[in-house]
Amino acid sequence: MSKKNRVYKRNIFGFIVGLFRVILIIALFPFVLIWFFSNLKKRRARRRELKERIEIFDMTQIDALSGVEFEQLLNRLFELQGYKSVVTKKSHDYGADLVLEKKNKISIVQAKCYGKNVGIKAVQEIVAAKPHYKASDAFVATNRHFSKDAVVLALEHNVKLIDRDVLFSLVKKFKPTIEVSAKRFAATLDSSVQEIESKYKYWI
Repeated sequence: MSKKNRVYKRNIFGFIVGLFRVILIIALFPFVLIWFFSNLKKRRARRRELKERIEIFDMTQIDALSGVEFEQLLNRLFELQGYKSVVTKKSHDYGADLVLEKKNKISIVQAKCYGKNVGIKAVQEIVAAKPHYKASDAFVATNRHFSKDAVVLALEHNVKLIDRDVLFSLVKKFKPTIEVSAKRFAATLDSSVQEIESKYKYWI
C-alpha cells in the first residue's frame, strides 16, 4: 500500500471517529439536560426543606436566630409598622444594620442577637453612624438587655433601646413571619397578647 493510500485511510478513519463523537454528544445532550434540571429541582427542594417561612412569636425562637435572621426579623417588624426598611450590606455598613424611612424621615438600627447583655459600644456605634446616614432617629435592638452605661448614653443621645421585653411585646403584637431553619424552633410560650401588651410599653 502506498504512502498516499495509508494517509488517506488514516484521514477517513479520523473523520469517522470525529463524526461518531459528534453524534454521541448530540445523542447524549438531552439526557445531560434532563439530569441537570432534575438535580437542580432536587437542590431547590432540599433548600426549601432547610428554609421555611414561619411565624415568630416566642423568645425561645428569637434566641435561636442567627445574626442575619435576627436582622430579617427586625426588618419585618419595622415594615409592619409602616416603615420602608432596608438591610444594609455586611461590609461598609458604617454601624447600621437597617436603614428605615417613614414620612421622609430616616432612622437607623443596629441589631444585636447575643447570648449576653449589650454594652455601651453598640450605642456608641449607632450614635457615630447617624451623621453618615443623615438619620433623625437611631435604635439599638437586642434579644437581651442593656448595661447601665448603655442606657445612660442612649438617654443622652436620644437613642431608642429595644430590649428583650420590648421586642417580646412587638413580636406578640405583630406576629411577623421570616425565613428560618424551622426545625430549630418550638412553641413554648402560652402568654396572651393582652398580657404582654399590658405588661410592657413599646417605643415605636
